[in-house]
Amino acid sequence: MTEQPLLSGFVTYLQAALPDAGHVDKLMLGLPDKVYTDLSQHLAAELHRTTPEPLDVVLALPDGLKLAERLAEVLRLPLVRVQGRGGAWKIDPQMLLNRPRGLLVSRELVGGVAELEVCVRAQGLGCEVRSLACALERSTEQGRHRLLQLGVQSHAAVQIAQVPATAQHSGGWIIERRLPRGLR
Repeated sequence: MTEQPLLSGFVTYLQAALPDAGHVDKLMLGLPDKVYTDLSQHLAAELHRTTPEPLDVVLALPDGLKLAERLAEVLRLPLVRVQGRGGAWKIDPQMLLNRPRGLLVSRELVGGVAELEVCVRAQGLGCEVRSLACALERSTEQGRHRLLQLGVQSHAAVQIAQVPATAQHSGGWIIERRLPRGLR
């Protein structure tokens, strides 16, 4: 199976929500289970293709739990639920014993502060987060750049960018051109 069909359902939902940020936020809160299943299969294939060393554990931010559960299942890795919120993240240290390489999962990468904090917390517990997987990245925000400071590679199923209004476009969020032409 190719990856493009796995993304087509998500892209269809996303196109209906764009260019309005509020509609995108609402969409991300209510994705159907089938979309999460397809996204996890797509991201697993991406991780297998681009991650040189095997991963040992999947860490799930609260907003990324549905995606993380399915991704952990596809990757056949244990799942660790990250609890708390910004500045006070909790990870069960027992769940990270002998699991030095982690994958963090977030539903959406925006500013990257929560993801950065969790990566630092996990590293303090002996688990280096090497990759982040998410359904959507808002690429004109700082999330990817923050994570790269720790050497964490971001893998987003789809990236959107905020563009100003022009004569040809009303402005707002658009799907990035990096997406294969057949899915734009």
